[in-house]
Amino acid sequence: MSFLRHPLIMLLQTLRITRPGCASRILQLLQSHRPTFHGSDRSIASHWPASIIGRLERRISRLKAFHHKLHWPATSCFQAFGQNHVLPIARTSGQDICVMSSAELRYAAGFFDGDGCVAPTGSRSGSQVWINQSSAHGEALLLFHRAFGGSIRLSRQGQGSKHAIIKWRVSGSSAQNAAAALCQESLVKKQQLQIAANWPSCKAEREELAIRMTELKHTSHDLSGFICSWSYVAGYFDAKGHVHISPTLSLQLSLSQKVEGVLKAILYFFEQECPGNGKGVALYKLSNCSRLQVSRNEVCKFILQRMLASGLQVKRLSAELALAAECKESRASARTALASLVGNQGRYLRLDLEGCHRATHILNMQSSIFYQSSRGRLEKVIMLQRGVEQLKKEHALQTSQSRYQLLRHDIRSKLSNGTAILRS
Repeated sequence: MSFLRHPLIMLLQTLRITRPGCASRILQLLQSHRPTFHGSDRSIASHWPASIIGRLERRISRLKAFHHKLHWPATSCFQAFGQNHVLPIARTSGQDICVMSSAELRYAAGFFDGDGCVAPTGSRSGSQVWINQSSAHGEALLLFHRAFGGSIRLSRQGQGSKHAIIKWRVSGSSAQNAAAALCQESLVKKQQLQIAANWPSCKAEREELAIRMTELKHTSHDLSGFICSWSYVAGYFDAKGHVHISPTLSLQLSLSQKVEGVLKAILYFFEQECPGNGKGVALYKLSNCSRLQVSRNEVCKFILQRMLASGLQVKRLSAELALAAECKESRASARTALASLVGNQGRYLRLDLEGCHRATHILNMQSSIFYQSSRGRLEKVIMLQRGVEQLKKEHALQTSQSRYQLLRHDIRSKLSNGTAILRS
């Protein structure tokens, strides 16, 4: 069947089917209708107008909308340290609380500054402290549970491309104890934790402090007196960091935060501790957040090694994969492996291995254009520019095709595993 006549509208119509065989019917449609290309993809791309890519992208959008309606099977456990842990995990009266070392406390404060939340309870009678994490990475939540008690429970069921979310939460006097410990090493949430640790009994004071805690979430941080450490950086990186191997197979690290104060503190720390006085480390202001990025290979490896030695947990395997990738071939494999360890936010935007090769080839040709232009070889420049434009069109088409096939594969897999379809 022609790709242009792909009956995706039939798939959308099946969303209205209420019979028990709805999921199996959609699965059959996905298996039987796929875009096929005969001959060289490059020769086809050269004759296809941009409108064809637009049609394919619209079909991808429709599939993504359907994918979002898929409700994962009930989550009964989470993964941490290579093992499954049954949900829920609740504190019993006889539970032993593990005393944290100073390094562990700095790690915990860094992680909490990245992903933790502190607020009054609904009745304002006390405070509560909690952290949400993907059910695929519960290592940090186990650390907090063992140190401060509380419980680990399912917070949100998996849906579409999003993993199930689990929550560690502690309240009452245990929350005050946790807040008192964490505020010693915290930067971002220090003042909020201090309020929670000293929650008043006066009702009027509680209302005032509840408002104050909300205001503190949107204010800049006072860096005076804060001493950064590799343990704190490891904790913060586990919460907000990203290990990335680019399409050109270069190693990069990044940290993001809405308020840039903590990133400035980490930037200054890197400038003092890293080789080259922090060369290759830069802080960028984006539209909705700030980002600290490390782009030099030797600095990235130095930082990863220090964080691993300082208690990195959630992203330990990602760091080890990046450090083991010494050549381009191993980095290509590591890039694929890293993609399986992170969330699915960028799953359908990330280039596959062939896409990386195409992107690298385009960049090399663009470098050649610059070189030929600097030598005044205009005929060569014009020829190369035409080649680059053609390669970009082919790259866009093949990237869209790969995204479409990956999305179809994910939907088929979920339907085969008993995923339910949410009704509108």
